Amino acid sequence: MTISTHPPASPKPQNPGAADPLKQEACIQVVVRFIDGNSVLRYSYDVQHRGKKIYQNVGYWTSLWQKKIEFETPPGWKGRVEAAAIFHSFDGNRGDKICQFERRAGWTWNRHN
Repeated sequence: MTISTHPPASPKPQNPGAADPLKQEACIQVVVRFIDGNSVLRYSYDVQHRGKKIYQNVGYWTSLWQKKIEFETPPGWKGRVEAAAIFHSFDGNRGDKICQFERRAGWTWNRHN
């Protein structure tokens, strides 16, 4: 039996149930699925407006991510987006769906929003 003298790769969180600050501050979550089967999860705070932090503005973040998804503007996304969905986010937990994008059908909105 060998004992490692190396420190752990990352320290264990003090409260493992707590969301990290990015997730806590996010008001929406964006899930994007690509044609190769891969998907990414992004939070509203992943992008700042002109270097300023914008908190809890669901309308702003929804319209910003709609444009990014529809026109495939982030690097590496051009011609790869198959589908996406935008959800409310509550302290890092996914809430109700706001809208959904399918390449063939365009945007559909949840009627309860």
